[in-house]
Amino acid sequence: MNRKAIFYLVIGLSFVPMITAPIIRIVTSGFFEAKDIYWIAGSFCGLLGFTLLIWQFILGIKPISAIFTMDVVATNRLHKWFGMYGLFLIFFHPIFIFVEYLTNRGINLIGISFETQEQINISYGKIAITIVIIAWLSSWLARKQFSFRTWKRLHLLNFLIVPLVFLHADDMGTFLNSTGLGIYFKILSVIYVLIVIYKILEQLDILRYHFKVVAVTRITHDIVKIDLKPTGIPILPAPGQFIQIQLTKFGETHPFTVSHYDETTKEVSISTKSSGYFSSQLVNLKPDQDVFVSGPFGVFTKPAFYNKTDKIVMIAGGIGITPFLRLVEYIEKNPTKYKEALLVFGNKTQEDLAFNDYFNKVASTTSLDVVHVLSNETTSKPGFENGFVTSDLLRKYLKEDLPNYKFFICGPPIMMTKMEADLISKGVKKEDIMWEDFSF
Repeated sequence: MNRKAIFYLVIGLSFVPMITAPIIRIVTSGFFEAKDIYWIAGSFCGLLGFTLLIWQFILGIKPISAIFTMDVVATNRLHKWFGMYGLFLIFFHPIFIFVEYLTNRGINLIGISFETQEQINISYGKIAITIVIIAWLSSWLARKQFSFRTWKRLHLLNFLIVPLVFLHADDMGTFLNSTGLGIYFKILSVIYVLIVIYKILEQLDILRYHFKVVAVTRITHDIVKIDLKPTGIPILPAPGQFIQIQLTKFGETHPFTVSHYDETTKEVSISTKSSGYFSSQLVNLKPDQDVFVSGPFGVFTKPAFYNKTDKIVMIAGGIGITPFLRLVEYIEKNPTKYKEALLVFGNKTQEDLAFNDYFNKVASTTSLDVVHVLSNETTSKPGFENGFVTSDLLRKYLKEDLPNYKFFICGPPIMMTKMEADLISKGVKKEDIMWEDFSF
Protein backbone atom coordinates (compact mmCIF):
# COMPACT_ATOMS: atom_id res chain seq x y z
CA MET A 1 0.00 0.00 0.00
CA ASN A 2 1.49 3.36 -1.04
CA ARG A 3 1.59 6.44 1.16
CA LYS A 4 -1.28 8.12 -0.66
CA ALA A 5 -3.54 5.11 -0.04
CA ILE A 6 -2.51 5.11 3.64
CA PHE A 7 -3.39 8.81 3.80
CA TYR A 8 -6.90 8.19 2.46
CA LEU A 9 -7.28 5.23 4.84
CA VAL A 10 -6.38 7.42 7.83
CA ILE A 11 -8.92 10.02 6.72
CA GLY A 12 -11.61 7.35 6.40
CA LEU A 13 -10.84 5.80 9.79
CA SER A 14 -11.07 9.20 11.49
CA PHE A 15 -14.83 9.21 10.82
CA VAL A 16 -15.45 5.75 12.27
CA PRO A 17 -15.75 6.86 15.94
CA MET A 18 -18.11 9.71 14.99
CA ILE A 19 -20.40 7.24 13.22
CA THR A 20 -20.19 4.05 15.32
CA ALA A 21 -20.21 5.49 18.87
CA PRO A 22 -23.60 7.25 18.51
CA ILE A 23 -25.10 4.17 16.84
CA ILE A 24 -23.87 1.87 19.61
CA ARG A 25 -25.18 4.32 22.23
CA ILE A 26 -28.62 4.44 20.59
CA VAL A 27 -28.87 0.64 20.19
CA THR A 28 -27.61 -0.30 23.67
CA SER A 29 -29.58 2.34 25.57
CA GLY A 30 -32.90 1.41 24.05
CA PHE A 31 -34.23 4.92 24.50
CA PHE A 32 -34.74 5.75 20.83
CA GLU A 33 -38.19 7.05 19.95
CA ALA A 34 -39.57 8.50 16.71
CA LYS A 35 -39.55 11.99 18.18
CA ASP A 36 -35.79 11.76 18.70
CA ILE A 37 -35.06 11.70 14.97
CA TYR A 38 -34.37 15.46 14.84
CA TRP A 39 -31.98 15.30 17.75
CA ILE A 40 -30.11 12.28 16.30
CA ALA A 41 -29.88 13.82 12.81
CA GLY A 42 -28.63 17.10 14.28
CA SER A 43 -26.03 15.33 16.40
CA PHE A 44 -24.71 13.31 13.45
CA CYS A 45 -24.48 16.44 11.29
CA GLY A 46 -22.55 18.25 14.00
CA LEU A 47 -20.10 15.42 14.70
CA LEU A 48 -19.34 14.64 11.05
CA GLY A 49 -19.18 18.32 10.11
CA PHE A 50 -16.69 18.99 12.91
CA THR A 51 -14.47 16.12 11.74
CA LEU A 52 -14.55 17.35 8.14
CA LEU A 53 -13.64 20.83 9.31
CA ILE A 54 -10.63 19.54 11.28
CA TRP A 55 -9.43 17.73 8.16
CA GLN A 56 -9.83 20.89 6.13
CA PHE A 57 -7.40 22.64 8.46
CA ILE A 58 -4.98 19.68 8.33
CA LEU A 59 -5.03 19.64 4.52
CA GLY A 60 -4.40 23.38 4.53
CA ILE A 61 -0.89 22.65 5.86
CA LYS A 62 0.94 21.42 2.77
CA PRO A 63 4.03 20.01 4.56
CA ILE A 64 1.72 17.61 6.46
CA SER A 65 -0.16 16.32 3.42
CA ALA A 66 3.16 16.23 1.51
CA ILE A 67 4.34 13.48 3.89
CA PHE A 68 1.78 11.21 2.23
CA THR A 69 1.38 12.70 -1.23
CA MET A 70 2.84 15.55 -3.28
CA ASP A 71 -0.29 15.57 -5.44
CA VAL A 72 -1.44 19.07 -4.54
CA VAL A 73 -4.35 18.95 -6.99
CA ALA A 74 -5.79 15.95 -5.13
CA THR A 75 -5.31 17.48 -1.68
CA ASN A 76 -6.73 20.82 -2.88
CA ARG A 77 -9.84 19.03 -4.07
CA LEU A 78 -10.17 17.26 -0.73
CA HIS A 79 -9.61 20.55 1.09
CA LYS A 80 -12.40 22.23 -0.88
CA TRP A 81 -14.71 19.23 -0.60
CA PHE A 82 -14.22 18.89 3.16
CA GLY A 83 -14.69 22.62 3.67
CA MET A 84 -17.87 22.76 1.60
CA TYR A 85 -19.56 19.67 3.08
CA GLY A 86 -18.19 20.25 6.57
CA LEU A 87 -19.80 23.68 6.65
CA PHE A 88 -22.91 22.19 5.03
CA LEU A 89 -23.28 19.58 7.79
CA ILE A 90 -22.54 22.09 10.55
CA PHE A 91 -25.17 24.38 9.03
CA PHE A 92 -27.84 21.65 9.25
CA HIS A 93 -26.93 20.74 12.82
CA PRO A 94 -28.74 23.75 14.39
CA ILE A 95 -31.67 23.39 12.00
CA PHE A 96 -32.44 19.88 13.26
CA ILE A 97 -31.79 20.87 16.87
CA PHE A 98 -34.04 23.94 16.50
CA VAL A 99 -36.88 21.72 15.25
CA GLU A 100 -36.27 19.25 18.09
CA TYR A 101 -36.42 21.94 20.79
CA LEU A 102 -39.49 23.55 19.25
CA THR A 103 -41.54 20.38 18.62
CA ASN A 104 -40.51 18.26 21.63
CA ARG A 105 -39.77 20.88 24.29
CA GLY A 106 -41.73 23.90 23.17
CA ILE A 107 -38.59 26.07 23.31
CA ASN A 108 -37.78 28.63 20.59
CA LEU A 109 -34.00 28.91 20.19
CA ILE A 110 -34.06 32.09 18.12
CA GLY A 111 -32.05 34.87 19.74
CA ILE A 112 -28.89 34.94 21.83
CA SER A 113 -28.97 34.89 25.63
CA PHE A 114 -26.27 34.55 28.29
CA GLU A 115 -28.48 34.27 31.40
CA THR A 116 -27.82 30.58 32.13
CA GLN A 117 -24.93 28.25 31.34
CA GLU A 118 -27.11 26.32 28.89
CA GLN A 119 -28.03 29.53 27.09
CA ILE A 120 -24.36 30.52 27.00
CA ASN A 121 -23.40 27.18 25.41
CA ILE A 122 -26.24 27.44 22.90
CA SER A 123 -25.16 31.00 22.05
CA TYR A 124 -21.63 29.77 21.29
CA GLY A 125 -23.18 27.49 18.70
CA LYS A 126 -25.27 30.32 17.24
CA ILE A 127 -22.20 32.51 16.84
CA ALA A 128 -20.39 29.60 15.18
CA ILE A 129 -23.24 29.05 12.71
CA THR A 130 -23.22 32.76 11.87
CA ILE A 131 -19.55 32.47 10.95
CA VAL A 132 -20.36 29.31 8.95
CA ILE A 133 -22.92 31.26 6.91
CA ILE A 134 -20.40 34.07 6.27
CA ALA A 135 -17.75 31.51 5.24
CA TRP A 136 -20.21 29.70 2.96
CA LEU A 137 -21.33 32.88 1.24
CA SER A 138 -17.80 34.22 0.78
CA SER A 139 -16.21 30.94 -0.34
CA TRP A 140 -18.86 29.32 -2.49
CA LEU A 141 -21.63 31.71 -3.47
CA ALA A 142 -19.86 35.06 -3.72
CA ARG A 143 -16.19 34.13 -4.21
CA LYS A 144 -15.90 36.05 -7.48
CA GLN A 145 -17.26 39.20 -5.85
CA PHE A 146 -14.23 39.52 -3.56
CA SER A 147 -10.57 40.18 -4.26
CA PHE A 148 -8.18 37.41 -3.23
CA ARG A 149 -6.96 39.39 -0.22
CA THR A 150 -10.51 40.11 1.02
CA TRP A 151 -11.52 36.48 0.55
CA LYS A 152 -8.38 35.31 2.37
CA ARG A 153 -9.18 37.51 5.37
CA LEU A 154 -12.78 36.32 5.48
CA HIS A 155 -11.47 32.76 5.21
CA LEU A 156 -9.55 33.29 8.48
CA LEU A 157 -12.91 33.51 10.28
CA ASN A 158 -13.08 29.71 9.91
CA PHE A 159 -10.46 29.44 12.64
CA LEU A 160 -13.04 30.78 15.13
CA ILE A 161 -15.54 28.04 14.34
CA VAL A 162 -13.67 25.18 16.03
CA PRO A 163 -13.19 26.78 19.49
CA LEU A 164 -16.80 27.98 19.43
CA VAL A 165 -18.03 24.50 18.50
CA PHE A 166 -15.90 23.00 21.27
CA LEU A 167 -17.32 25.41 23.87
CA HIS A 168 -20.82 24.72 22.57
CA ALA A 169 -20.51 20.92 22.54
CA ASP A 170 -18.47 20.38 25.70
CA ASP A 171 -21.59 20.57 27.90
CA MET A 172 -24.37 20.32 25.32
CA GLY A 173 -23.17 17.26 23.36
CA THR A 174 -25.20 14.27 24.58
CA PHE A 175 -23.18 11.72 22.63
CA LEU A 176 -19.91 13.31 23.72
CA ASN A 177 -20.79 13.08 27.39
CA SER A 178 -22.29 9.59 27.28
CA THR A 179 -19.68 7.84 25.10
CA GLY A 180 -15.94 7.81 24.60
CA LEU A 181 -16.44 10.43 21.91
CA GLY A 182 -15.73 13.13 24.48
CA ILE A 183 -12.09 12.03 24.60
CA TYR A 184 -11.88 11.76 20.80
CA PHE A 185 -13.45 15.19 20.46
CA LYS A 186 -10.80 16.64 22.78
CA ILE A 187 -8.03 14.92 20.78
CA LEU A 188 -9.32 16.59 17.60
CA SER A 189 -9.40 19.91 19.44
CA VAL A 190 -5.78 19.46 20.54
CA ILE A 191 -4.84 18.75 16.91
CA TYR A 192 -6.57 21.99 15.98
CA VAL A 193 -4.57 23.92 18.60
CA LEU A 194 -1.34 22.45 17.19
CA ILE A 195 -2.42 23.54 13.71
CA VAL A 196 -2.99 27.10 14.93
CA ILE A 197 0.44 27.13 16.62
CA TYR A 198 2.01 25.87 13.39
CA LYS A 199 0.25 28.56 11.36
CA ILE A 200 1.49 31.27 13.71
CA LEU A 201 5.09 29.99 13.59
CA GLU A 202 4.85 29.74 9.81
CA GLN A 203 3.62 33.32 9.51
CA LEU A 204 6.52 34.41 11.71
CA ASP A 205 8.78 32.71 9.11
CA ILE A 206 10.24 30.41 11.75
CA LEU A 207 9.23 27.36 9.71
CA ARG A 208 10.13 28.75 6.28
CA TYR A 209 13.35 28.74 4.28
CA HIS A 210 15.17 32.04 3.97
CA PHE A 211 16.31 33.29 0.56
CA LYS A 212 17.75 36.49 -0.89
CA VAL A 213 17.03 38.01 -4.27
CA VAL A 214 20.01 37.64 -6.62
CA ALA A 215 18.61 39.25 -9.75
CA VAL A 216 15.38 40.33 -11.39
CA THR A 217 15.50 39.93 -15.18
CA ARG A 218 12.83 41.11 -17.60
CA ILE A 219 11.82 38.36 -20.04
CA THR A 220 8.96 40.10 -21.88
CA HIS A 221 7.13 43.39 -21.50
CA ASP A 222 5.20 41.98 -18.51
CA ILE A 223 7.12 38.89 -17.33
CA VAL A 224 10.20 38.87 -15.12
CA LYS A 225 12.48 36.09 -13.90
CA ILE A 226 13.49 36.33 -10.23
CA ASP A 227 16.59 34.45 -9.05
CA LEU A 228 16.75 33.51 -5.37
CA LYS A 229 19.65 32.08 -3.38
CA PRO A 230 19.34 30.31 0.00
CA THR A 231 20.86 32.02 3.03
CA GLY A 232 20.48 28.91 5.13
CA ILE A 233 19.12 25.44 4.37
CA PRO A 234 18.52 25.03 0.61
CA ILE A 235 15.58 23.26 -1.02
CA LEU A 236 15.62 20.58 -3.70
CA PRO A 237 12.68 21.15 -6.08
CA ALA A 238 11.89 18.43 -8.57
CA PRO A 239 10.94 19.53 -12.09
CA GLY A 240 7.39 20.89 -12.24
CA GLN A 241 7.19 21.60 -8.52
CA PHE A 242 6.24 24.93 -6.99
CA ILE A 243 7.14 26.90 -3.86
CA GLN A 244 5.18 29.23 -1.61
CA ILE A 245 6.66 32.73 -1.30
CA GLN A 246 6.09 35.26 1.47
CA LEU A 247 7.66 38.72 1.45
CA THR A 248 7.00 39.89 5.02
CA LYS A 249 6.06 38.38 8.36
CA PHE A 250 2.30 37.78 8.52
CA GLY A 251 2.16 38.81 4.86
CA GLU A 252 0.39 37.07 2.01
CA THR A 253 1.71 33.75 0.71
CA HIS A 254 1.41 32.78 -2.96
CA PRO A 255 2.54 29.75 -5.03
CA PHE A 256 5.00 30.01 -7.93
CA THR A 257 6.49 27.29 -10.10
CA VAL A 258 10.25 26.83 -9.89
CA SER A 259 11.14 27.67 -13.48
CA HIS A 260 14.91 27.18 -13.07
CA TYR A 261 17.12 25.41 -10.54
CA ASP A 262 20.92 25.49 -10.25
CA GLU A 263 22.17 22.24 -8.73
CA THR A 264 25.56 23.81 -7.93
CA THR A 265 24.54 27.04 -6.21
CA LYS A 266 21.09 25.76 -5.09
CA GLU A 267 19.58 28.94 -6.50
CA VAL A 268 15.93 28.76 -7.57
CA SER A 269 14.11 30.99 -10.00
CA ILE A 270 10.49 31.87 -10.51
CA SER A 271 8.96 33.66 -13.46
CA THR A 272 5.92 35.85 -12.96
CA LYS A 273 3.97 38.73 -14.42
CA SER A 274 2.50 41.77 -12.71
CA SER A 275 -1.18 40.81 -12.67
CA GLY A 276 -2.17 41.65 -9.10
CA TYR A 277 -1.13 43.27 -5.83
CA PHE A 278 1.26 40.51 -4.73
CA SER A 279 2.86 39.84 -8.13
CA SER A 280 3.42 43.59 -8.63
CA GLN A 281 5.42 43.56 -5.40
CA LEU A 282 7.44 40.62 -6.69
CA VAL A 283 8.41 42.24 -9.99
CA ASN A 284 9.64 45.27 -8.06
CA LEU A 285 11.98 43.29 -5.81
CA LYS A 286 15.61 44.40 -5.65
CA PRO A 287 18.82 42.35 -5.21
CA ASP A 288 19.61 41.41 -1.59
CA GLN A 289 15.99 41.69 -0.46
CA ASP A 290 14.86 38.84 1.79
CA VAL A 291 12.01 36.48 0.88
CA PHE A 292 10.64 33.48 2.76
CA VAL A 293 9.97 30.17 1.05
CA SER A 294 8.16 26.94 1.88
CA GLY A 295 8.03 23.81 -0.20
CA PRO A 296 8.63 22.39 -2.70
CA PHE A 297 5.22 20.91 -3.52
CA GLY A 298 3.45 19.31 -6.46
CA VAL A 299 3.79 16.44 -8.92
CA PHE A 300 2.52 18.11 -12.09
CA THR A 301 5.07 16.96 -14.70
CA LYS A 302 6.37 13.96 -12.71
CA PRO A 303 4.78 11.36 -15.05
CA ALA A 304 6.77 12.81 -17.96
CA PHE A 305 10.04 11.98 -16.18
CA TYR A 306 9.42 8.75 -14.32
CA ASN A 307 6.65 6.89 -16.18
CA LYS A 308 7.15 4.99 -19.41
CA THR A 309 5.98 7.92 -21.48
CA ASP A 310 7.62 8.61 -24.83
CA LYS A 311 4.96 10.81 -26.44
CA ILE A 312 4.00 13.98 -24.55
CA VAL A 313 2.05 17.15 -25.32
CA MET A 314 2.60 20.30 -23.24
CA ILE A 315 -0.13 22.93 -23.47
CA ALA A 316 0.62 26.30 -21.86
CA GLY A 317 -1.35 29.49 -21.65
CA GLY A 318 0.51 32.72 -20.83
CA ILE A 319 2.49 32.51 -17.60
CA GLY A 320 1.43 28.84 -17.45
CA ILE A 321 4.60 28.15 -19.44
CA THR A 322 6.72 28.15 -16.26
CA PRO A 323 6.11 24.51 -15.18
CA PHE A 324 7.38 23.34 -18.58
CA LEU A 325 10.72 25.15 -18.56
CA ARG A 326 12.53 22.46 -16.59
CA LEU A 327 10.88 19.74 -18.67
CA VAL A 328 12.18 21.40 -21.83
CA GLU A 329 15.58 21.63 -20.14
CA TYR A 330 15.37 17.88 -19.46
CA ILE A 331 14.56 17.25 -23.13
CA GLU A 332 17.62 19.32 -24.05
CA LYS A 333 19.84 17.10 -21.89
CA ASN A 334 18.11 13.89 -23.00
CA PRO A 335 17.37 14.44 -26.72
CA THR A 336 16.33 10.82 -27.37
CA LYS A 337 14.05 10.41 -24.35
CA TYR A 338 10.82 11.10 -26.27
CA LYS A 339 9.64 9.95 -29.69
CA GLU A 340 7.43 13.03 -29.78
CA ALA A 341 7.39 16.11 -27.56
CA LEU A 342 5.05 18.91 -28.61
CA LEU A 343 4.88 22.26 -26.81
CA VAL A 344 1.81 24.35 -27.69
CA PHE A 345 2.08 27.85 -26.25
CA GLY A 346 -0.98 30.11 -26.27
CA ASN A 347 -0.63 33.90 -25.98
CA LYS A 348 -2.37 37.05 -27.16
CA THR A 349 0.43 38.47 -29.35
CA GLN A 350 4.04 37.79 -30.31
CA GLU A 351 5.05 40.44 -27.80
CA ASP A 352 3.86 38.08 -25.04
CA LEU A 353 6.11 35.17 -26.03
CA ALA A 354 8.39 34.23 -23.13
CA PHE A 355 11.59 32.15 -23.47
CA ASN A 356 10.98 31.78 -27.21
CA ASP A 357 14.67 31.83 -28.18
CA TYR A 358 15.40 29.05 -25.70
CA PHE A 359 12.55 26.87 -26.97
CA ASN A 360 13.69 27.33 -30.58
CA LYS A 361 17.24 26.38 -29.61
CA VAL A 362 16.11 23.14 -27.93
CA ALA A 363 13.74 22.35 -30.81
CA SER A 364 16.62 22.59 -33.29
CA THR A 365 18.54 19.71 -31.70
CA THR A 366 15.90 17.45 -30.11
CA SER A 367 12.49 15.86 -30.72
CA LEU A 368 10.77 18.97 -29.34
CA ASP A 369 8.32 20.77 -31.62
CA VAL A 370 7.04 24.21 -30.65
CA VAL A 371 3.78 25.73 -31.85
CA HIS A 372 2.66 29.24 -30.87
CA VAL A 373 -1.05 30.03 -30.88
CA LEU A 374 -1.96 33.73 -30.93
CA SER A 375 -5.49 34.84 -30.03
CA ASN A 376 -5.22 38.59 -30.74
CA GLU A 377 -2.80 38.65 -33.66
CA THR A 378 -2.73 37.11 -37.13
CA THR A 379 0.50 35.84 -38.65
CA SER A 380 1.48 33.34 -41.33
CA LYS A 381 4.91 32.54 -39.85
CA PRO A 382 5.87 28.85 -39.72
CA GLY A 383 5.16 27.38 -36.31
CA PHE A 384 2.42 29.91 -35.57
CA GLU A 385 -1.36 29.43 -35.45
CA ASN A 386 -4.15 31.92 -34.96
CA GLY A 387 -7.04 31.56 -32.50
CA PHE A 388 -7.08 29.19 -29.55
CA VAL A 389 -5.65 25.78 -28.67
CA THR A 390 -8.05 22.95 -29.55
CA SER A 391 -7.83 19.20 -30.07
CA ASP A 392 -8.26 19.74 -33.82
CA LEU A 393 -5.23 22.05 -33.83
CA LEU A 394 -3.18 19.46 -31.93
CA ARG A 395 -4.02 16.80 -34.53
CA LYS A 396 -2.26 18.87 -37.18
CA TYR A 397 1.07 18.48 -35.39
CA LEU A 398 0.85 14.97 -33.95
CA LYS A 399 1.76 11.82 -35.84
CA GLU A 400 -0.63 9.49 -34.01
CA ASP A 401 -4.17 9.65 -32.61
CA LEU A 402 -4.71 11.80 -29.53
CA PRO A 403 -5.30 8.86 -27.10
CA ASN A 404 -1.69 7.75 -27.68
CA TYR A 405 -0.24 10.78 -25.86
CA LYS A 406 0.12 12.10 -22.33
CA PHE A 407 -1.12 15.67 -21.97
CA PHE A 408 0.12 18.31 -19.53
CA ILE A 409 -1.88 21.55 -19.28
CA CYS A 410 -1.16 24.75 -17.37
CA GLY A 411 -2.81 28.12 -17.85
CA PRO A 412 -5.96 30.06 -16.93
CA PRO A 413 -8.54 27.81 -15.20
CA ILE A 414 -11.13 28.24 -17.96
CA MET A 415 -8.57 27.19 -20.57
CA MET A 416 -7.59 24.06 -18.63
CA THR A 417 -11.23 23.07 -18.06
CA LYS A 418 -12.18 23.48 -21.72
CA MET A 419 -9.03 21.74 -22.96
CA GLU A 420 -9.56 18.74 -20.70
CA ALA A 421 -13.20 18.38 -21.80
CA ASP A 422 -12.17 18.72 -25.46
CA LEU A 423 -9.52 16.00 -25.16
CA ILE A 424 -11.83 13.62 -23.30
CA SER A 425 -14.47 14.09 -26.01
CA LYS A 426 -11.84 12.90 -28.52
CA GLY A 427 -11.14 9.68 -26.65
CA VAL A 428 -8.26 10.70 -24.38
CA LYS A 429 -8.46 9.02 -20.96
CA LYS A 430 -8.82 11.36 -17.99
CA GLU A 431 -5.80 9.76 -16.31
CA ASP A 432 -3.67 10.74 -19.33
CA ILE A 433 -4.43 14.44 -18.77
CA MET A 434 -2.42 16.23 -16.07
CA TRP A 435 -2.99 19.86 -15.19
CA GLU A 436 -1.63 22.28 -12.64
CA ASP A 437 -3.85 23.89 -10.04
CA PHE A 438 -2.52 26.00 -7.17
CA SER A 439 -5.84 27.36 -6.02
CA PHE A 440 -7.75 26.60 -2.74
